[in-house]
Amino acid sequence: WAAVVGELSRTRRVVTVDLPGFGRSEPVGADFELERVASRIAHGLAGHGVTGPYAVVGHSLGGVVAAALAATRPRSVDRLVLVAPAGLAPLPPIAARLLAAAADPLLAARRRLAPLVELPAGRRALLAFAAADGAQIAPSQARMMVRASAEARRTGAALTTAGATDLHALLDRVRAPIGVIWG
Repeated sequence: WAAVVGELSRTRRVVTVDLPGFGRSEPVGADFELERVASRIAHGLAGHGVTGPYAVVGHSLGGVVAAALAATRPRSVDRLVLVAPAGLAPLPPIAARLLAAAADPLLAARRRLAPLVELPAGRRALLAFAAADGAQIAPSQARMMVRASAEARRTGAALTTAGATDLHALLDRVRAPIGVIWG
């Protein structure tokens, strides 16, 4: 979000959050239950004086969390924008569990290989699951993306939840206008 916050903040108030269990935010429970995560975010926003209705934008895992927030807090969210959200094509439960089990070791290996971000082919390989063409991302941005996973404490649980979530069913409960950017 670092690349767009400055531009967006020219015309509106912008608040970015760490999902519970990621970044500096403490986890909510032992797993990654969308409604509990959405509730923590809503309470955190309110605790910092951010009152609705507000527009919510979420990318990937943040997209499915943003949808859960909009579905469970309809008076708080007046617009929802999803950027390449998780859950548009739910995975079979076994695939979601396998992905979750592999996530932490793969992210740790990616951090060890971080010097490769200086090469276009290195960025393409290291960001293969995060960008359509990692070679098009600046080395400084790629370094930030690789380092960002270091503070994640719920990657496996979050991927299990996101992979098994049917975003279409969740979006059926959202009353706000929805924009989706995909591809």
